[in-house]
Amino acid sequence: MDYITWLRSKLGSQKIILVYSDIILRDEAGRILLQLRVDNGLWGLTGGILEIGESWEQCARRELAEETGLVAGPLQLVGIYTDPRYDSVYPNGDAVQQFTVCFMAQAAGGVMQADSAESHALRWFDPDRLPRSQMDLFYTTMIDAMLAGAPPVFLPPSHNGTLREYYAIARRFVGHETLILPGAMVIVERADGRILLIRRSDIGEWWPPSGYTMLGENVANTAVREVWEEAGLRIDVDRIIGIYSEPYHVFPNGDQVQNAGILFRAHPLSAELQPNSAEVSDVGWFTRDEWLQKAVEYPFGRLARLATDHLDQGVFIA
Repeated sequence: MDYITWLRSKLGSQKIILVYSDIILRDEAGRILLQLRVDNGLWGLTGGILEIGESWEQCARRELAEETGLVAGPLQLVGIYTDPRYDSVYPNGDAVQQFTVCFMAQAAGGVMQADSAESHALRWFDPDRLPRSQMDLFYTTMIDAMLAGAPPVFLPPSHNGTLREYYAIARRFVGHETLILPGAMVIVERADGRILLIRRSDIGEWWPPSGYTMLGENVANTAVREVWEEAGLRIDVDRIIGIYSEPYHVFPNGDQVQNAGILFRAHPLSAELQPNSAEVSDVGWFTRDEWLQKAVEYPFGRLARLATDHLDQGVFIA
């Protein structure tokens, strides 16, 4: 049973957060591949829902192969699309808050053939001749970001005023079983180069502020909210350092989670730290080397190394 079928069997049609990977695939002439979707009759990009045990990249490549028969070359990150403005309700009443990572890549093989279950047709379009009137804004926004050639994009922090804790809602229906949960981790860097670490009360590890996205907010808002809740610090989110996924994580109470996170860099807008005593046992500013020494356990060590390697420039996909 795939993840979405299992999750809907537990939560029904109520709004859930689903994690997606999409690809903007281009051919040697620079044309963009679109599929004419069966579900809504509109043109869109290839992509789909992250399955348990998959990475962002594995999901994107699997969906491309299933929907088109094609293979992509190296993937580059275009941006993160998590805003509640992209919420959708499917014809059967299923409500979704989307959490989508968009990649771009060159076609690198395979034989193009539409998956008739999801696509009526596949077609290559010149960038200046896209069927924009027959596409969701969601997809044209991604393509425009790719064509602009900017660093990976994300929307400024925002929410709809009614935040609900998706983690707690879902746990009432699935118990301790594995949930795929998206969220944010934040490297807050001071002018002197030191970074903010908190010591988590539940597991005792030193780690940057992090947490899961709530219903009603985008992921940049998750970043701002978590740093405030855990450290009492206001921040300005600067850029994306990388994206990561893990096979699973088991909390002390037995809850199983596959994390799907966005790692941001941010700068403090205030000086005083006011840690949340319920979640945080200690807080402080550390050098990069000091963090690497503390982050000795998987996945902490691996992510810490990727974060410090890309803190100044570049973006990793893990």
